[in-house]
Amino acid sequence: MKINKLFEKINLKDNFIWILLTAFGIVNIYFIRKGGTTYDEPGYRFGSKIIIQTFQAILNLDFSLAKSYYSDLEYYGQLLLMPSYLFAHFASTYIFRDLNINIFSFFSYDDKFYFFSHVFLTAYVIVLLSFIYKLIMKQRNKQFAILFISFLILIPSFSGHTLFNLKDIPFALHFFIVILYIDKYSLKIKKSIIIERKEILIFGLIIGALLNIRINSIPFIGLFILFYLPKILELKKLKEYITLYLQVGLMGLSLLVLLTPSMWIEPISWWKLAIENQFLLQWPGSTIVNGEYIVATEMTYSYLLTFFLYKLPINFIILIFLFIPIIFLNQNIDEFAKKCFYLLIVVNILFIVFRPTAYDGIRQYLFLVLPITYVAIESTLLLKNKKSIFNFVIVLNLTYLLFTQFSLGPYKYVYFNEFVNEDSISKSCEGFDGCGDWSTDYWGFSGKEIAGYINENLNQGFLLVCRPDASVRSYLDNRTSNLVYNTGNDKIETTKLNYTTSDTTVLRDLEIKSFYMVTFQRPRLNENSCLIDATKEPIFENIKCEDVFIQTTTLRNKEINLAYLKYCNL
Repeated sequence: MKINKLFEKINLKDNFIWILLTAFGIVNIYFIRKGGTTYDEPGYRFGSKIIIQTFQAILNLDFSLAKSYYSDLEYYGQLLLMPSYLFAHFASTYIFRDLNINIFSFFSYDDKFYFFSHVFLTAYVIVLLSFIYKLIMKQRNKQFAILFISFLILIPSFSGHTLFNLKDIPFALHFFIVILYIDKYSLKIKKSIIIERKEILIFGLIIGALLNIRINSIPFIGLFILFYLPKILELKKLKEYITLYLQVGLMGLSLLVLLTPSMWIEPISWWKLAIENQFLLQWPGSTIVNGEYIVATEMTYSYLLTFFLYKLPINFIILIFLFIPIIFLNQNIDEFAKKCFYLLIVVNILFIVFRPTAYDGIRQYLFLVLPITYVAIESTLLLKNKKSIFNFVIVLNLTYLLFTQFSLGPYKYVYFNEFVNEDSISKSCEGFDGCGDWSTDYWGFSGKEIAGYINENLNQGFLLVCRPDASVRSYLDNRTSNLVYNTGNDKIETTKLNYTTSDTTVLRDLEIKSFYMVTFQRPRLNENSCLIDATKEPIFENIKCEDVFIQTTTLRNKEINLAYLKYCNL
């Protein structure tokens, strides 16, 4: 009886979404402590600090600083980066300054800072997911909304990135909220329902928030607006439609200007550089895709489709393909689901036509994962009239999603589905950054764990920390290690593990003949993460390295490599 009363108080049916999101948050925080920092995050800190200083300079009518600073992050918006920096800094410095209990023990400011930065992201994701849940519940029903959130947080490429990706995950969530609002207000216009000023203001702020993450969302927003245009024209509602988006567009751009202080000083220059950075980026690197190196600026037609084919769980691929005949055979398909499907098709077609710069898998296209999830859920509703079969299919899908990623731990973002040969993903080899058909930990998220191994097992010698060096350097114990800069005359402590960060000239200047090296599994075409170039530094002509330790994770009972600690002789 007591248990029954407890369940009644909990009211599982009505509170399931909050229990689900709470569990998601707890799991995320646990994994955040195991994982470290990533390639771009030191840049986030720098960019946020500069922008805060810029705001201060402008408030003091000193515009020189606002004109002088440069960071490419300036052109991606600071909606989340700046408050994340402020929260992490104050939490680390003041609120939890002396936090030191069990798993929440820290040995450096960086360790604590990145932890709270990632906690902030998780909290933000939960807030947006709850908002999306309420929107879908109002536009569809509670069942659909719960299924959507459940499926979404079990997509490894999505949930894995929620641990640390401060750019692509917020963009994906904000974009989906925007297109939900486009659907909502398009329906109101169709039904001649008056849209109040308060609603227009909220919609404008939501679009402004998205623009303050990426302005390259504009063509995708425009594309989704166009999907509703035929029906709008048929109902002769074009004037109301144009008026709405002129109003919310103006509000969105106003918010972008308000939160971008450098635009106040040189608006033309800002827009020019923003377009160059977000639409015309000339990144020179490459990505290995199923054993083939694809240069970012020489994009192939199949790049995006290939990654979605290998990175999405197979059940999602099946459900997306099932949706194709459903569109033509079923007249009761939800209009928003159709529009989501059209978005997937058109974006892939545009990618094939224009072949924009792309790299690191699907990270720039994570915003498509939410429309994919919506379409997948719509496909399962074919069975909604056969309740027992429908429930079985749902349970089967959820079980499969849990099973296929369970062993990955905090490294869910490296997930590949069963179409990939697990044996060929990663291999240790003479190449500094590993061999194999795929990159795994290209963000460097496993750097904390490999630093932990170094702290416990190495106390003397010299260590070369290759890019991304902050992923390892942030977690090296400064009581037993010492960062060495290239002064040419430094005498290093032989009682400590001395290290440098991708500065190979130190090895030459200090006449070091043997050293340790940390790299991550990310095969490169014409370079390496350590910036070792035998043509410029002859000491590296005969370098030989052997593995000391390999940081791995498990994908479906198969170990895949994330990072390497090597011992090298010149």
